Amino acid sequence: MKFDVTALARKFGFSDPAYLETAIEEAGLSYDGLVYWADDAKRYPDTMHELAAPLGAVIVQLDREGNRPALLSALGGASRLEVFERDLERLRRAIPPPPEKVKGRPPKSHDLVALIRRLANAWVEGTGKRFTLDWHKGKPVSEASQFISAVTEVFAPDRLGELPNAARQVAAARKR
Repeated sequence: MKFDVTALARKFGFSDPAYLETAIEEAGLSYDGLVYWADDAKRYPDTMHELAAPLGAVIVQLDREGNRPALLSALGGASRLEVFERDLERLRRAIPPPPEKVKGRPPKSHDLVALIRRLANAWVEGTGKRFTLDWHKGKPVSEASQFISAVTEVFAPDRLGELPNAARQVAAARKR
């Protein structure tokens, strides 16, 4: 990443810099994926949200103590099982909510909105603070606005002008 995560965590009150680093990495990967696949979105619709229920059921089954010996055997030991469980949890956190059905043309900023949505979730979970937005003449004023602006500047510096409007869409959806 192009910034000091520890300094960012300290500046915005994140209690766990490792959590922030993972959250930013996942948000960035999601954003990059959306940008990369934007042209193929109609041919390859995003169905990642459909993994939530079956993955949850798999995680519940894997957590059962009676399954532990078979898992240890299949994966080759406790350390591999820990990595597998950690990867499943990262996958679970990366699953987005089902997309809202939008009539007409999809908005051009859906990738930026998805990035901000993930950063908003990280903000609330990592700081315990509400995700509040305040902009003045296109510049971020509130801490949450400054946070998403700092991260967006790394992943999409050419999209900073769209940030206030995209952030408002996320804030409005969070209020529902």
